[in-house]
Amino acid sequence: MPPSIKEFRVTLNDVGDNELLILKVRSMAQQIGFCQTDQFMAATAASELGTNIIRYAKGGEVLVRAIQSGGRDGVEIIATDQGPGIANVETALQEGYSTLKGSLGMGLSTVKRLSDEFHLESEPGKGVRICARIWVKHAANRHASG
Repeated sequence: MPPSIKEFRVTLNDVGDNELLILKVRSMAQQIGFCQTDQFMAATAASELGTNIIRYAKGGEVLVRAIQSGGRDGVEIIATDQGPGIANVETALQEGYSTLKGSLGMGLSTVKRLSDEFHLESEPGKGVRICARIWVKHAANRHASG
């Protein structure tokens, strides 16, 4: 078995970069011991953050770390960009709100809902930094096949 990855960065400029992010987050979550459902949830949170970076900031990066605290294992996803920022964070976190025509406006609210800990910093004109932590809830059954 390959050594586990403790952290990685993905620079996001296009959809292909986001696909790489999704695969790497899912792999890390599996190594940490997330069940398949929670692996999907962590990958979804990362995907939404990556999509927002590409759509709104035209580029940025995501740092993903394996974390431990109080006997718990988890994953920390930190998304940063130097885009236009978010003028009204409270409004942006509402389901259905988007400044992009044709968007469902579910990205940030989904990340917040999937995260056990969520923190968003925005400075209009300078960018956004979001930290989402997701803890193992249902450990993977390591003896099951598949």
